[in-house]
Amino acid sequence: MINTNDLKKLKKYKHNESYSNYFKREVKKGNLIKVKRNYYAKPDDSIYKISSGIIYPSYISLFSALRYYNFTEQIPNIVQVVCTKQKKEIKFNHYKIKFIKVNPKWMFGIKREDNILIVTQEKLILDALKFQNEMGNFDEIIELIKKCDIKKDRIIEYLSFAKEKSLIKRAGYLLEKYKNIDIYQSFTHLLSKDKNYSKLNIFSRSKKINKKWRLFVE
Repeated sequence: MINTNDLKKLKKYKHNESYSNYFKREVKKGNLIKVKRNYYAKPDDSIYKISSGIIYPSYISLFSALRYYNFTEQIPNIVQVVCTKQKKEIKFNHYKIKFIKVNPKWMFGIKREDNILIVTQEKLILDALKFQNEMGNFDEIIELIKKCDIKKDRIIEYLSFAKEKSLIKRAGYLLEKYKNIDIYQSFTHLLSKDKNYSKLNIFSRSKKINKKWRLFVE
């Protein structure tokens, strides 16, 4: 992504030329494409690179990350960007770039890959379980768990940092069921005295319970 603040870093930019004229010329020549006001990208930039470069800090996650990691065959036209600021949706080409605001403390579990700020696979599990309304279908979350290359120590670290009991319960149950990974002992200090039940799927009305994780399950 290139904006007006980046122009002074470009050797080919003529300082006696207005910003608007420079961008108009570069767009006309096919060197840049306009994403939004004052924001431009190179024609060969991927939608993931463009979307994660609009606002800082931010990263690609949720269903968009499922597609990035080839965990789903569906091709969404919405790119979901997790960030710390409220920002309106942007329409770009045939995509919608949607911004999901979170607390700054939630900005962890991010890596840079091919100049894209993308969620790690373990953090994607947390994001998917926390923002289930952005995932569309709970079956996609189950497929994510099944296909994900999960490092046990890393997901325990992430859940310990998040300190959300309902999230720990959901992740713990699914990891145990689909990956044979048991993380309960790492969270006994938080869960042993917890008498409340959480929903595994926030949209389900199931009354079936799992006593170990204190969850209403499918």
